[in-house]
Amino acid sequence: RLIASSDGINTTYYVYNEYDQLLILVPPLLTEKIKTQANNTTVNVQNIRDLAFTYTYDQQNRLSAQSKPGASKEYFVYDKLDRPILYQNHSMLAKKTWLFNKYNKEGEIIYSGYYPSSRTQAAIQAEVDQFYTSSNTKPYETEGTAIYGYTNTSFPTGISIKDVYSVLYYDHYGFDFASQANLKFNAPGKINGVIKSNNTNGTLTGGRVRKLKSDEWSHFVNYYNFKQELIQTVQEDFLGHTHRSSFAYNFLNALSEFELTINADTDITLYRKSEFDRLGRLMKVFQSFNEGPLLTIAAYEYNRLGQLKQQAIHKGTSGKFLQAIDYGYDGNGRLLSINQQSGTFNAFADAFDIRYFYDQQDIDFSNTPSYTGNITAVSWSTPEGMKERKLGYRYEYNQQDRLTKANGYKKNQGPWQATTANSLSSINYDANGNITALKRTAADGSLMDELTYTYDANRLKSVSERGNKTQGFTQKTGELSA
Repeated sequence: RLIASSDGINTTYYVYNEYDQLLILVPPLLTEKIKTQANNTTVNVQNIRDLAFTYTYDQQNRLSAQSKPGASKEYFVYDKLDRPILYQNHSMLAKKTWLFNKYNKEGEIIYSGYYPSSRTQAAIQAEVDQFYTSSNTKPYETEGTAIYGYTNTSFPTGISIKDVYSVLYYDHYGFDFASQANLKFNAPGKINGVIKSNNTNGTLTGGRVRKLKSDEWSHFVNYYNFKQELIQTVQEDFLGHTHRSSFAYNFLNALSEFELTINADTDITLYRKSEFDRLGRLMKVFQSFNEGPLLTIAAYEYNRLGQLKQQAIHKGTSGKFLQAIDYGYDGNGRLLSINQQSGTFNAFADAFDIRYFYDQQDIDFSNTPSYTGNITAVSWSTPEGMKERKLGYRYEYNQQDRLTKANGYKKNQGPWQATTANSLSSINYDANGNITALKRTAADGSLMDELTYTYDANRLKSVSERGNKTQGFTQKTGELSA
């Protein structure tokens, strides 16, 4: 098992119990704080709460509680089949309530809601264990009338309809709202051969969701074909509109057609069709809106390795695509360039081009190659009138692959030149990777920001500016911010 991991500078520790279960994960920032304590055999409790990952288990080796840095503790309660039936976080603890799940015989969640209780996790878990030990009650619900088509016999039993916030139905359409006219299956207008089947055993057929703090419910119904592929889902929203989505599939089970209709004050219909090659690769996408024409909105080409080679966007009524985007890759499959396949940038046809450098060194940028996947330099071009504008960056990283500097470059008629404009430098981090300081220059190369970040554990507490306080962005209060 992993006891500690280190990148040469920072160390993460893992603490286990006698059953090889992870108890505490100590991140680098907490490790630093422990080392700086006068007596590092003890740890400040608040530091544990703020910075450590902690895990607690019950006698059945189930996770009963966990905490994450800066977050409240979470609690879990299980039934006799070791399924989580209750969950509580800090806000629920303050409200003396738990989130509950109930299951059917197949182990599917059928309804959820809030269970009021001020008792601790240990007390409720003991009650659950006793509940199933002292009775023959099954840890699941069946069809009934107590809770929207289900019984209410498994733990917790002391809930009512007002405590339930979502209900799910499986296998059939016997639930009450399935007969509503607006939720019934309707054959889509633009997709042929979509036929509803009653072969729904094992599928999610419908559900209802309550609007929080109200008695309003939103309903949905799912319909399937004989292969149990979802062919239509119909859903109400809380504004009274009906959303109907229909689907068709090809022989590879890929989604080939999609139709969305929204019945609102003004009805809306969106239709989309996709074409694939024999290898299952997406080749073309067509789309129409309401009664408009079916337009080609995208076309794709691939290289011999199956990587996307070119993407053409929106073929209008003129018969021409608005933009064709070319992609190039290196031997490791990483994206190397966009719109640079011809070797030159066409300012009249291309909206932009870009080139990435990883372990390739470029003489213009003098970048240091990275063999860990970091982008060490980037250059791009955009149209600027009848000419093109060329800009770039060289990136530097520390031993932990964190960005420490971004130097700007530009190119006019001559060679590439380094520039102080729009650059980043002096980027520092704490042991957990939080940025603690950086400097940023403006378009004229002057120092715009010299920022210092202060944290409360991992939470950003404040940002102070020692640079040019007349530049930056304006907050809603009208004050200039860093």
